[in-house]
Amino acid sequence: MRALAWLPVILAVVLASGPARMARADPASMDAEIDFLLAAVGDSDCVFIRNGREHPAADARDHLEMKRRRGKRYFDTTEEFIERIASRSSLSGREYRIRCPGQPETSAERWFRERLDAFRAGQDQETATRVPLNPDRPQCIPLPCALPARAR
Repeated sequence: MRALAWLPVILAVVLASGPARMARADPASMDAEIDFLLAAVGDSDCVFIRNGREHPAADARDHLEMKRRRGKRYFDTTEEFIERIASRSSLSGREYRIRCPGQPETSAERWFRERLDAFRAGQDQETATRVPLNPDRPQCIPLPCALPARAR
C-alpha cells in the first residue's frame, strides 16, 4: 500500500516532464534552420552591431557560429538559439542590432525571427533572406507571428 502512495507523485513528475521533452526540436531540422539563419546574416549586406561596434555580415556569421559551437548546451530549439545565443552578448548582456540598406536598424532577435518565419513558411533561401522588416509588426514574441503580406 505504501508504494501506491507514491504513484500520484511519480505520475505527476512523468506528466510534467512530457511537455519539456516535446518542446525539443528535431536536431536535423533545428540545425538546418540555424544554418539558414547564419547563412542569411553572413550573405547579407547588413551591418551587425555588437556591443556598440559595427561588424561586417561575414564576421557576424563567424562570431555566431563560434557561439553556437560553444553554447550548444544552452538551447534545444531554434527559437532558444535566437533568444539565448544570437540576440545578445553573453559577456555584456547588450542586445545585438542589425542595420540593413534601406531598412531601419532593428534588434537581431527580430531580424532572425522574421527570417525564421519566412523559412518555415516555405520560402526559398534567397527570398527568405530578403524579407523586408515590417515596422508595424510586433516583435514576434512568442512565436508564431504572421508574415508581412509582401513576404507571403
